[in-house]
Amino acid sequence: MKQNSNQYSKYLAVVFILAFVPAFVMYFFPTSGKINWVTIEEATKNAENNQKPIFLYVSNKYSGVNKLAGKSLFSNDSIVSFIETEFNPAILNLQNDEEKLLAENRYQVTNGNYSILLDKYGRGVSFLDNSWTASNFLSFAAKSVDFPYFNLPYIDKAQLIANESGKYILVILTHAYFQNISMNEWLLSTNMELLDSNFVICAMMAYEEKDKARLKKYYDDDILFNQHFDTKISTGGLNFAKTNQASFLIIAPQDSLIGRVEADLSRNIVIDLLETINVEK
Repeated sequence: MKQNSNQYSKYLAVVFILAFVPAFVMYFFPTSGKINWVTIEEATKNAENNQKPIFLYVSNKYSGVNKLAGKSLFSNDSIVSFIETEFNPAILNLQNDEEKLLAENRYQVTNGNYSILLDKYGRGVSFLDNSWTASNFLSFAAKSVDFPYFNLPYIDKAQLIANESGKYILVILTHAYFQNISMNEWLLSTNMELLDSNFVICAMMAYEEKDKARLKKYYDDDILFNQHFDTKISTGGLNFAKTNQASFLIIAPQDSLIGRVEADLSRNIVIDLLETINVEK
């Protein structure tokens, strides 16, 4: 009887080890999936060459969300193929003090719950929730890659185009990631041909240091420079804390501010914008 009891204890010990070791490895050495991640610096250089946006994965090895994301998202062949085809994949490690500060100060991310979609200039445009299912994650990633923001010129290039064409510059101004989502959806549904024929369109984000410095050349509004996106996100499914409020700056080819238009996206904003430049003309 005692021998059977000892044998039973050995079996239990083996089962415990077999169950504990994989869990231990997963917890302390979580996978980042199959994607060939590079540093944000390298991804930014790659973006300059291939003109593709950047997919920035913010990783925290102690985060349960990150552990699951490595297994269910970034090891999913469809997601891996899509990210590596459409983006320059990069990773920030929150265990690295320098990268943690970069994540917090530039991208407004304090945990590993989100991946950030950056344009080819390295500016945060949108986000993906790392806790989403693979189907939701891939669905929104596929939708996001068609966002007009990823094809808009930076303000410096817009200025050159304006000087050559004589058009006014239309700056779409946002101060939070969720506003970018709303603005991109508006651009996809509006009369882009009419806008393009009258304006050189670009986007600027008040939470980006480089954009902030340039924006202060036109106006100074500290309220716009002190808001963070992560308190505004609704992480349930694909429901975002969107807004109908939109801000636009209209800049003359000579780089002077003509006007600022605050409008509701549910209205015909294009008319308001055209009226602003028609008054100036």
